[in-house]
Amino acid sequence: MTAAPLVAESNLQEQLDQKKASSPVDAGTRAMMQKAIEDLAATQITEKAVQAGQMAPDFTAPRVDGAGDFKLAAALQHGPVVLVYYRGDWCPYCNLQLMEYNKYVKRFADYGAQVVAMSPQTAANSKYAGEANPFDFTIVADPDNRIARSYGIAFELPDEINDLYAKFGFDLHIENESERAELPLAATYVIDPTGKITYSFLDADYTKRAEPDAILEALKAL
Repeated sequence: MTAAPLVAESNLQEQLDQKKASSPVDAGTRAMMQKAIEDLAATQITEKAVQAGQMAPDFTAPRVDGAGDFKLAAALQHGPVVLVYYRGDWCPYCNLQLMEYNKYVKRFADYGAQVVAMSPQTAANSKYAGEANPFDFTIVADPDNRIARSYGIAFELPDEINDLYAKFGFDLHIENESERAELPLAATYVIDPTGKITYSFLDADYTKRAEPDAILEALKAL
């Protein structure tokens, strides 16, 4: 298989850190959000989630552009899949991640891989729905986080964080059309054509994301 062209080292995390540093939230709010991250990490969600070396739970998910369903098993017949979980298009860190990954779509494709990004946000509430999708990869919805739950990466938000998000203008009950105030970790998986996960990025801190270069290395190793 043709190797991907050499590229400069990706700096996604540097961009994310800069966005975090420039956040206008006050010190008290920042401390509350940091405590929520630490409390989530203490549940060992990243250790309990589906990991590299395990088989990826199969799934079928609706595309937000209305072009039918995305079926993991069918996609794997054509090559590896880079599965990217994001919280919703209301999340600036998620948008930054997706924009950066979009720059690498062709390089991922050099290894036969396609990208699919998934969030619990409904198509009706997604600004990426229909022809509005600005990315060169598939966006799918995970109603009520059922698929995220099968990967072990869904978690309930503390009431104070859920209330804070609603105050910021994104009520998860509305965005996700769910009774649960639940989100997925911002996880990334590389799944080989046999369905085995060969790379996983799992972090309780939603401001941390997998570097595109790390994904390229995982694909190169297949």
